[in-house]
Amino acid sequence: MPGLHGGADIAMCLEDKCDREVRNRQNLERRLAAEDVCWSWHDYTGSFIEGILDASGPADLIILNRRLEAAPAPDMQRLTTDVIMSARTPVMAVPDDLHQLNLGGRTLIAWDGSAAVRAALHATIPLLALASSVRLFCVENYKSDTDLNEAASYLSRHGVHVEIQR
Repeated sequence: MPGLHGGADIAMCLEDKCDREVRNRQNLERRLAAEDVCWSWHDYTGSFIEGILDASGPADLIILNRRLEAAPAPDMQRLTTDVIMSARTPVMAVPDDLHQLNLGGRTLIAWDGSAAVRAALHATIPLLALASSVRLFCVENYKSDTDLNEAASYLSRHGVHVEIQR
């Protein structure tokens, strides 16, 4: 139901939202221009998840915030989980306050033996090789120690030594 001003209040909200999106893009473009990374921007109207998945086709890596401290929406933890479960591209979840990506830090691989996780493992070997430590975490409902040990052996053959956590 339109407000007292015949929908003008809705138009003002949309205009404000568009202004925030423009400022956000300008800030992000300024920040990424100073980084030594290739990146692209896609404008998308609709579901966050669908937009991310649609844009990720030619991407090597999807980087998402784990949580946005200053905003109640979107629920980044849920969005990140949904993208991880649906994407064909490896996903890196980073904290909201990250100012520089340190690929030499600690890495966690959530292992469930699925084809998607196996594909992500193969695709991220160059990134995993840069990490100071790699933990292969076996999710609760996954029971095959053989697959888990094979994954650890595969990584080891590529110079990535892991700690297995059940």
